[in-house]
Amino acid sequence: MKETVVPKVYLVGQDLFICPACGIKKRLHREKLIRYGPKIKIRCICGSRYSIELRRSYRKRVDLACYVRVHARQVEGKGIIKDLSTTGVSFTLLDPLDLLCGDMATIFFQLDTPSKPHIAADVRVKRIHNPIVGCEVISWRNHEREIWYYLLPVS
Repeated sequence: MKETVVPKVYLVGQDLFICPACGIKKRLHREKLIRYGPKIKIRCICGSRYSIELRRSYRKRVDLACYVRVHARQVEGKGIIKDLSTTGVSFTLLDPLDLLCGDMATIFFQLDTPSKPHIAADVRVKRIHNPIVGCEVISWRNHEREIWYYLLPVS
């Protein structure tokens, strides 16, 4: 029997679901969805099925070179940022680093905008699935404005 893959849809901020297949809009109540647990599946009236994931903030897929410095053990390495949001960052390590969940680190990278600003962010390591590391941003070191503009969705 062939297993079908259910596409994942992210609800960010607002609770308005727009079916990618037919464009029908439906208001979903976040409080009710949370009761169903982390694996929420819905079906649109057009028959399409989706897996819903709730997010605190918009996440942008990127491909930015970065440099990581871990504070506690004074280790450093290179990586590639894959996801970026106002509250978190996910990157793939290119160099083997001795990282642990809870470690504090600083990530240095450059945005791919015309002005190419250099960004530094203080982060806390939340998840490690070698070589992918997920971090919570503690401080953008006064780069909030550049990140906010960079993360604006393009219509």
